[in-house]
Amino acid sequence: MQRMSDEMNDGRLYDFIHKVIHWNKPDLDNSYSSAELDLINRSIDFIYYNIDGKLELDDICKTMNVSKYHFIRTFKKVTFRTPYQFILDLKLDKARKDLEQGLELKEIADKYGFYDLSHLIKRFKSAYGITPHKYQKQFK
Repeated sequence: MQRMSDEMNDGRLYDFIHKVIHWNKPDLDNSYSSAELDLINRSIDFIYYNIDGKLELDDICKTMNVSKYHFIRTFKKVTFRTPYQFILDLKLDKARKDLEQGLELKEIADKYGFYDLSHLIKRFKSAYGITPHKYQKQFK
């Protein structure tokens, strides 16, 4: 039952991300071409389904058939964040859920392609204000 709940939460995150992309702030003059929106939608799909492991920007750009610089500019223009920020936030959210399930920190770092444990710990603490170990203790 908990697994289904996690999948539903992942689905809500995914839906939220797509809604943010299509949301136009009234005070912005930016309008996005259908090609830009299509690129970002396809790239987010690719990121979401390949988040496990080391996901490289070059892999995304190759799959989307665009240059790295064009992709970064377009992604930031539409989502208001860089692809790196987006990927890191998604990895940290999934890592948080894995911690709640009791997975070992080393396993989580490997699963989501963090360079090492210290990289995961530093990023997690920066995002959530608590170390992964302290966070996980709340669920034991």
